[in-house]
Amino acid sequence: MYKSTPRRRSAAPTQYKFKLDNFYGCDMTNDDSNVHPNYSPNCVNMIRDTLGKPRKRMGYHLLDTKTGNVNGFHTLVTATENKYIIHIGTSIYSWNNATKKVGTSLYAAANDKLSKSIQISGKLYIFDGLKLLQYDGTNIVTVESVAYIPTVLIAKTPTGGGAAYEPINLLQPKRWETFSGTTTATVYQLASASLDSVDEVWKMNSSGVFEKLTVGTHYSVNLVLGQVTFVTAPGESPAKPEPNIKILSSKTNQVYKDRINKCDICTLYGVNGAYDRIFASGNPTLPHYDFYCELNNPTYWGDIWYSVLGQDSAKIVGYSIVDNYLATHKNNEENNANIFLRSGELNSKGEPTFPVKMNYQGLGSISKHAHSYIGNEPVFLTKEGIYAVSSNDTVGNKITALRSKNLNGGLLEELNLENAIALTFRDYYMLAINGEMYILDSQHFMSESSYTHRQYDGYYWTNVPVRCMWLLDDTLCFGTTDGKIFSFYTDIGSLASYNDNGVAISAIWSTPTFYGNEFSYNKNFSYFSILLGPSVKSSCKIWAIYDNQRELILDYADILKYFDFSNIDFGAFTFNVDKTPQVAEDKIKINKVDKVQFILENSNLNEPFRPYEVMAIYTESR
Repeated sequence: MYKSTPRRRSAAPTQYKFKLDNFYGCDMTNDDSNVHPNYSPNCVNMIRDTLGKPRKRMGYHLLDTKTGNVNGFHTLVTATENKYIIHIGTSIYSWNNATKKVGTSLYAAANDKLSKSIQISGKLYIFDGLKLLQYDGTNIVTVESVAYIPTVLIAKTPTGGGAAYEPINLLQPKRWETFSGTTTATVYQLASASLDSVDEVWKMNSSGVFEKLTVGTHYSVNLVLGQVTFVTAPGESPAKPEPNIKILSSKTNQVYKDRINKCDICTLYGVNGAYDRIFASGNPTLPHYDFYCELNNPTYWGDIWYSVLGQDSAKIVGYSIVDNYLATHKNNEENNANIFLRSGELNSKGEPTFPVKMNYQGLGSISKHAHSYIGNEPVFLTKEGIYAVSSNDTVGNKITALRSKNLNGGLLEELNLENAIALTFRDYYMLAINGEMYILDSQHFMSESSYTHRQYDGYYWTNVPVRCMWLLDDTLCFGTTDGKIFSFYTDIGSLASYNDNGVAISAIWSTPTFYGNEFSYNKNFSYFSILLGPSVKSSCKIWAIYDNQRELILDYADILKYFDFSNIDFGAFTFNVDKTPQVAEDKIKINKVDKVQFILENSNLNEPFRPYEVMAIYTESR
């Protein structure tokens, strides 16, 4: 907080002290004069060091380069080691985590768009909006090439009928049908006409064992009518009531395949809150549909396993889990009912169902790739900022609540917010858009009227050209539109951590505009000091804005440092071994101003920067 306390001296004007001893983040929304004293209207490339004490962010370095958009990085966790793949352009490569380099190409026909993945049953499933892919730790294949073949009808008579057993697989043109043969019938009618093929026909022998028959020798096929004609009537089953004929046929339905292949968002959910089925959506021709797979089997997507949520004027853009419910987020539903909550349960037949239990009114999500969590709160990006699904303490209900008020003044000016990318990294929700990052810090917030309306501290970074980002060994990494793969530095104490691939990072903290004790009086500033966290090497420029001008009032260069053998810089050598925060101070001369704003800056290559406190001494007069 600002602290203005008089310092009385005989025969001299009353001196006042302007002091800040906590820095909690940026406020890009309020006018400079209305920003809370502990927040900054212009805070760039800073992050929390300890609570109330920020530091310059660390930079990043290049790991490897390929040609094309970096579209995704995916991890398969196995019992012995993790396997990594990276999606660049239309290819998916292995990733050598020992060398941090791109490996060999595993698949060359991927969609050149952002991809998502989910691990289930020991395999990784990748959604890129073109083909659903499966990675087993060695190979990548299309799921349709290994899709489960269902038995759709059982115990049919030769003329048809039978009992439904399993639904058609949307990704698989093949399906089995079983028949109970007779001693007279030779023509067996399949469920579909205009078939692609009849692939296999099996008959049970007198010992109760199925044997594969040969086309042309034992039977003929009419694909147009969907019929198999036996040379000799198969006879009755020797193991009644079990059927004695099995027929495998194929009928391609490209529309069915596209329902799953063109999905590009996904999550895990299941009956009673279990995470054992993939839910997928994002098909542009069915924007309000989502689909779910068989229990622990993403090679099987039954043609009746889907939900229609709201109208096609609003598309599904993401998922989150809210109190064991599956929350499905839409972007612009009628009546603002943009979040549908479903539960998983079994019906009277023991079949899984996922009925809608309720929906929330509120703003729609606008980015498929900005859904994540702060603590246990699902957060997502809307046209009015970053919102959370949160508990309303007063009535015990769930509501959507703004969490990014302090960032909105910058965030909502960004173009193409639907392309924003976000993830949770440690205590932070990090959102990247247009080469910039907007960060919410879950460890501190400013409360507004109630718990529900708390606003998290925010930070703003520049020069971070993220197309997609991921965590690797608890390290934040990202890829760019031109095939570059970067990793953020992790060693806070190393001078080499403070650059963006060799480029200096400009870190700024501005105070709000200060009007003194009496806004209409003239102020005369005579002294300024700053307490900076210790570093092997650091510096700080102090600017003042007053009377419509910006003036460099102090330049503390290479004086805020301590000696460390591991980071010897002979150009800035010191024998100082004091690793406590350091004070830099000097006289200044700013006279007859009604208001002033101070700017703390460090833009030097490979220099940390930790502003802990600032103080100025001034007098006032009419």
